[in-house]
Amino acid sequence: MKQIIDTTEAAEILNVTRSRIHQYIKDGRLPVLGRIGQSYILDEKDIDKIKVKKTGRPQKEIPPKLKKRLEENLSYLTSTEKEIIVLRFGLGGEPRKTLVKIGKLKDMTRQAVHSIFKRALRKIKNLEN
Repeated sequence: MKQIIDTTEAAEILNVTRSRIHQYIKDGRLPVLGRIGQSYILDEKDIDKIKVKKTGRPQKEIPPKLKKRLEENLSYLTSTEKEIIVLRFGLGGEPRKTLVKIGKLKDMTRQAVHSIFKRALRKIKNLEN
């Protein structure tokens, strides 16, 4: 079955960034059947092949020292900053989430989530100084 998919949807399915999807297309790992405006026509089977390859790799573990430092300093963050840090680093025992997925959960853009994430990390870093 063939379906029209744009880079944002493909990135969401594969849990990667849009630029990674463009890299897959450029490298030939994700064949393009055609193009309509900004959308690529992709075969669902090709996306499934990449998904299988990608899920074979385990997520990197957060170093215990960093995890402890983050958990100790969550109380100094706003509720939004705290939630984004917890989701991004998977502190609540949940799997780590991408900025895009956090944005969808919080009804925010990826850029807004990234900005809040960076601000929260700066706050935690400044607490240690």
